[in-house]
Amino acid sequence: MPGIPEGVDLASFKAEVIKGIYRFEAPATVSQIDTISSSTPQDTERHATILFSGSAHQAARAARASLAKNWGVSADTWSVTSYKTLREEALEAERYSRLHPEEAEKVPYVASALSNSKGPIVAVSDFMKMVPDQIARFVPGRFVPLGADSFGRSDTRERLRRFFEIDEASIVITVLHALYLDNKASASEVKDAIAYYQFETDRIDPTVT
Repeated sequence: MPGIPEGVDLASFKAEVIKGIYRFEAPATVSQIDTISSSTPQDTERHATILFSGSAHQAARAARASLAKNWGVSADTWSVTSYKTLREEALEAERYSRLHPEEAEKVPYVASALSNSKGPIVAVSDFMKMVPDQIARFVPGRFVPLGADSFGRSDTRERLRRFFEIDEASIVITVLHALYLDNKASASEVKDAIAYYQFETDRIDPTVT
């Protein structure tokens, strides 16, 4: 688990942890020095949000740094401590609004927390994709979950995270592809990222001989 971010109010931080989500890092400062992709647009602001849970913070933070340095994408990171809690609160807010039509609509906490997010939201964790997908319809913009959808396997952590596509490379490629779908990135940038990370585009089942 990541440590407590520096400079936070401890009481507010604890409350956010219990509610299910808190911002871990502000948007990264973009550097256009030595960009990997020659097709990366210059002087164009591009943003994304990366959600992570538990140990996935390492890949999320590495992806945030790479996106800023190599592709000119500014991303912030958020730690999600409970997708279940966020969904249950959102459903309660939805129910309240439905049954009190003359009152101001109740905004789910997760929608409020991510209301200022720019660009696509990519959620990465060791859970199955259906776990982060619980909040998909309550957040703004394009939402893409990354997770470990398969049976238990035994290998190094690095190889497993690449196999399940929840490592740094997977996050970077997913963010760039989501930006491409939103007309904020080129197909060439996605291809350059795939080549840079030596990412296998054809999934190989290691159980097949």
